[in-house]
Amino acid sequence: MLDTQNAAGQNMVTLAAQVACDYIKEETGYNYMVESNFNSDKKASTRNMILGRGHSVVAETVLKNSVMKRILGITTDLVQKLQRPGPTISAMAGTTGTHLHISNALTAIYLATGQDAACVAENSIGHFQTEPADNNGLACRLTLPSLTVGTVGGGTRLLPQQQNLKILGCHEGEHSSRKLAEIIGAATIALEISLMSAIASDTFTGSHMKYGRE
Repeated sequence: MLDTQNAAGQNMVTLAAQVACDYIKEETGYNYMVESNFNSDKKASTRNMILGRGHSVVAETVLKNSVMKRILGITTDLVQKLQRPGPTISAMAGTTGTHLHISNALTAIYLATGQDAACVAENSIGHFQTEPADNNGLACRLTLPSLTVGTVGGGTRLLPQQQNLKILGCHEGEHSSRKLAEIIGAATIALEISLMSAIASDTFTGSHMKYGRE
């Protein structure tokens, strides 16, 4: 396994594979193609869902009943009615993972922090789950198994993106890319909760008409 430190590292891995394959060819005469497509780069896949690629993040939070009622306009029962058939319907549709719109959060953050925006295609796989909490609230969990993000190299060298990474506290440090992945997980679960609440409270369509058409 190759550790690319704080870089997303796709090109680093390709270079390392090239060097290794060149050596094997020199020693054995066996020819090769450096890219087989098995890594599922920039493509959603079951492989990356199971094995992960880059960082893997699990974000969890508990919503109090008072918050759900006062701010989100929902109850635990409403959410469970929405979420219960979710995995079955997702399977019927053939989607990879069960969530609402991970790609929206990833696209915004990737562009702002200099990530490879095309990687949203492979990174927007995950599982969003809810269940009643012990304190009569709602426990929410989002699993993101494949986040190929970095804080050095590529678009992170652009000045606006550097400034955004600095605002997030991810511009330096031994584990800055891990920190960025955790922030992405937190932002994404918040957006999942927002859309879940809009659908469960029957305000989804009205919100689009009110705020998206002015």
